[in-house]
Amino acid sequence: MTKHFRITSNNERFLITGIGGIKLTTFTLWFIWGMIFLLLFQPGIAHDGADFGLELFGEALLPYLLPYLILTQWLIRLPKKERNEGRAWLYTKTYAISAFGGFPTGAAAIAYLTKSGTLSRKDSSLLLAVCHSPSPMFLIGFVGVELLGKPFEGWKLLAIIHLVNLILLIFVYFKGGHVTNNSKKRAQETQFKSPSPLSDSLKESSNIILLVATTVIFFATISTVLSSLIANFMGPAADYYALGIFSALEMTTALQIAKDLFEQASLFPYIIAAILSLNGLSIHLQVLVIAKSAKIPIRPYIFLRFLHVLIVPFIYSLLQ
Repeated sequence: MTKHFRITSNNERFLITGIGGIKLTTFTLWFIWGMIFLLLFQPGIAHDGADFGLELFGEALLPYLLPYLILTQWLIRLPKKERNEGRAWLYTKTYAISAFGGFPTGAAAIAYLTKSGTLSRKDSSLLLAVCHSPSPMFLIGFVGVELLGKPFEGWKLLAIIHLVNLILLIFVYFKGGHVTNNSKKRAQETQFKSPSPLSDSLKESSNIILLVATTVIFFATISTVLSSLIANFMGPAADYYALGIFSALEMTTALQIAKDLFEQASLFPYIIAAILSLNGLSIHLQVLVIAKSAKIPIRPYIFLRFLHVLIVPFIYSLLQ
């Protein structure tokens, strides 16, 4: 029997469907306690998972994310001219920042512009949904060179992702709100409180990097423990179930596992494209935590992520 109930969070209501009257909070509690016991009874595997997540963060994410994150945070904190920026320029600038920095750089820039009053809530929610892509260095360097062995494949994926995003950017521009009238005043207040753009960008970047590292290592650990549990029951098929778990939870780890399992298979590039489109819960939580700090609505983000999962792999398959 299906039962419907409502929960309230941040003044928004979402309709949640429960099966057999089991509430979402009850399931969450069981899951948390289950993972705690799994970690306690498999400390060695949990340690291996944490090491794996730390290694991937240090080798695949930190070199490609940190320099761009600092520079983009520095850029948006530079003193502005004594005039209000139009929506078209703000959209273009914010998209460019996210395109070069990769996720969650776009979310961080949007959160700052929202807190400073430069972007309205409606504009920020739409931009959050569109300004979301891997950094060029990650796609070309890690995915193209290290995984696929062809830099051109990384460029191709980069072009497809940004083609889809730019089309959506034009669409949401006409659906957006407006730049807030108090942008000049709020920007001046922010600059007064933050007289050193570089120092503030370093501080903010360190917080974001810590968030990224935490989510990557946590989900790598959880995924490793769950994969080990599945391996005890699934036998030879366990690796494929593990790939599914990692794809849902932590993208970078899933990409590495996909290489180990399918590197010689003809389907390997398509699997990589699908995993990149999913992003994984780790990345989505990074974006949602940053968005929550600025009280940015997230429904457009969730909708367009589903759209990306359908469109990007399809276009990539057509171009192979």
